[in-house]
Amino acid sequence: MTSTAATPRATDSETLKQVLIPAVQEALTLARRRSKRALRIEIPVASTDAQAWCAAQSNPIKVYWWGRERTFEVAGIGAACHITGESGIEAVIDDVRNLMVENDPHMRVYGGLAFDPKTPPPTPWDSFGNISFWLPRVELMNRCGRSFIACHVLAGADSCAESELEAVAQTLDGLSRSNPEYRPELPSVVSIRTQPDKAEWIGAVSQILEDISAGSLEKIVLGRETIFQFSQAPYPSTLLRHLADLAARSFLFLFQPRLGTAFVGASPERLYRRLERHIETEAIAGTRPRGENAQADEAYAEALLSSEKDLREHRYVTDAIKKALDQLCTCTRNNDRISLLQLRQCQHLIASFEGTLTDGISDATILNALHPTPAVGGTPREAAQNRIYEHEPFPRGWYAGSVGWISASGAEFAVAIRTALLHGHSVATHCGAGIVSGSSPEAEWDEIGTKMRVMEAALSGGHE
Repeated sequence: MTSTAATPRATDSETLKQVLIPAVQEALTLARRRSKRALRIEIPVASTDAQAWCAAQSNPIKVYWWGRERTFEVAGIGAACHITGESGIEAVIDDVRNLMVENDPHMRVYGGLAFDPKTPPPTPWDSFGNISFWLPRVELMNRCGRSFIACHVLAGADSCAESELEAVAQTLDGLSRSNPEYRPELPSVVSIRTQPDKAEWIGAVSQILEDISAGSLEKIVLGRETIFQFSQAPYPSTLLRHLADLAARSFLFLFQPRLGTAFVGASPERLYRRLERHIETEAIAGTRPRGENAQADEAYAEALLSSEKDLREHRYVTDAIKKALDQLCTCTRNNDRISLLQLRQCQHLIASFEGTLTDGISDATILNALHPTPAVGGTPREAAQNRIYEHEPFPRGWYAGSVGWISASGAEFAVAIRTALLHGHSVATHCGAGIVSGSSPEAEWDEIGTKMRVMEAALSGGHE
């Protein structure tokens, strides 16, 4: 539902209330007769920087999403509904689908799932749950060169119109042009700790290579955590802004379930995108740095494209995706041509796939089939995950999980890599490397360093 009122500013709470509250009241009255579950009331506002708007808000619950193709950008605060559950992806996705019966093309729930969604993550990941989705109470959306403010309310037998109206009014009252807690620069770093350290890493990878030689594994992605301790609690939106400046061609996201804890990332990798029954996905693996000049860059690219080890590592991912799509789709179209995904700091092998889903296939079924891919887990899947738990000295939580959005007609998820968990004064960054036969422990350690450059640059204030 869209109002045609005059265009206010995105932080003008009084004007927004004057326009939105009557529209919300009318929508709730109509919905009571139609038994609608969730409603979106949207109005145009003056052109607004979504990241700056998000940073200015003091609401403890925040989400931010900017897709790799930059078709729309959203910053949301508060929660009209928070859907979480320990009973599995199917139950959560069913609740999400039941929420969005209005079929509004712009209504989306944002969230994701942990690397291991069957196990509730420990502190400090416990604020996220193993599976969580949020329908923002109020959101700013930028699309097609225009800005919109939208609010979401719940309608139907189980909701109270008066409490929904009050919740919208309170959230709008809290809109701000500036947040006194926001700092445009990150505080100083007082310590940096990596786990495992290099010696522990070499020992773990050497053991894994023995397992691969024995035939119990083909590929495993082993991760590394680096914890930056700051003099003060860093502000999530500051890191988000630095990542936006450094990470073109990446999914940019922020999930803040409560004050003091946030998950921020700039992932280059799509898990899948669905529009009705059409699905697109991709396989990414193998890494080389970017060259300091065109000649060096081309040499790195040619080395990656001709590397038997990297091509084999990539093939484990493509084979798993093809197998999953064959089970999900009535027909598939595979582009087996491997090309390069060239980012600012590094470049990867990439291949794309698409298909037409079989009737009745849900996003829960797709997530169960694709997540986690061998790009972040390994193959065989269960054996690789067991080795990850054995060798990684930190809980993955949502790192290497899946993050994105679901609407009534579509969905899009990114693989949660190139990420940071902000908790109090610390920022824990995570990155991994694929280990296959022929891997070198030292080279894989260096590869993680290459992948981490964008996050390290963001944490140093946006300077490479």
